[in-house]
Parts: sequence; structure tokens; C-alpha cells
Amino acid sequence: MRIYSNTCKYKTQWRFPICIAIHVAVSCPLKITFAANVEHDRRDDRLDVVEEIKDLGVIYDSLLLFDKHISEKVNKAYMMLGIIKRNFEHITRNCFVTSYKSLVRSHLEYANSVWYPQRKMDVDKLERVQKRATNLIPELSKKSYSDRLKALKLPTLKCRRY
Repeated sequence: MRIYSNTCKYKTQWRFPICIAIHVAVSCPLKITFAANVEHDRRDDRLDVVEEIKDLGVIYDSLLLFDKHISEKVNKAYMMLGIIKRNFEHITRNCFVTSYKSLVRSHLEYANSVWYPQRKMDVDKLERVQKRATNLIPELSKKSYSDRLKALKLPTLKCRRY
């Protein structure tokens, strides 16, 4: 009701389909709401409740755990690794590092300051991508993960976030 009265008072056109309201409380989980219907000319319109929302490429869930966002980014990074693997049969170190940084790591680090992983399982999911990526170079595949990173002069993803 208050939204409708404010739109009448200031003579503005309220566009409900693109409006989002986020309610945060300490005692209860976050509730994200948005309007799903296109026609909102009546005074009794209500906003629908949803569990997650995507804004600027980051998926916010109701508990701010970012599970779905991290899973989506990890899957996208694995798809990019597949592209590198299919297109470069015998890849050199320099070529790998350049393609990895531009195609894979950029997906893993986009908007990192917003969805910074707090739980160990999320950090491990992200780090597993880099472990698998460094195995693509045949001459380094027999070495340990830390030795592969040293040979490629790459830091761990955890170190890059600090």
C-alpha cells in the first residue's frame, strides 16, 4: 500500500516486474521478494517470495551461502577447461597459463568480494578446478599439486583471495 501511495504522490510509474526487495533480519533468514506479474494497477498487489535471485551474475540464495552460485561457476570453469583440452592437444606451459588465466580463472574469481567462500567445502570445490587444470600439461601430470603450481608460477586460489 505504501509503495502505491508513494507512486501516486510523486506521480511516478512503478515498474513492478523489475522491482526487488530484500528483507534482512538477524533472527530469521533472508527473504528475497520480487514482483512476477506484469499488470499491477490495483492497490492490493503483493510481491512474490522467491528463494534465490541473480544480480550482476551472482546468485544470492535465502541464506547467503552462495551454494548454487559456486556450483554454477565451477561447472562453467570445467566447461572452459574442456575447451582448452579439446583444442590444444600438446599445450606448452606459457600457452596453458595464458589460456587458463583468461578462460578459467576469470570465471572462478568474478565478483569474488561479494560471494567470498567461507566454508571449506566451497574452497575445495574451487581449488579442485585448478588441480584438474594443472594436470592437463603432460610433463607436469606426475608431479604433486604444489610442485605443478610452482612450475607454472601460479598461486593457489585461496592465496589470491587474501
